[in-house]
Amino acid sequence: MFAQTHNIKYMNVSEISALKQIIDPKIEKGDYITLGKMLNVPQGTARMQYHRDSEEAVTAMKKIVEAREDLITSHQQQ
Repeated sequence: MFAQTHNIKYMNVSEISALKQIIDPKIEKGDYITLGKMLNVPQGTARMQYHRDSEEAVTAMKKIVEAREDLITSHQQQ
């Protein structure tokens, strides 16, 4: 009900799997540390949430990977 009244779209399992196929090769060692800090959980818990297809964990990891790529690109263009 909350999602319907606030226009929140939840990802289905196939969308999460497709996103993880794109993200997985780009994940670096420290990304799980950052993910844990973003989710306010220990690193190991964050890793397990990601591997268990938690939508929150997968979308947060996407943000981490994109932010790192953007930062590297912008620095190299200077």
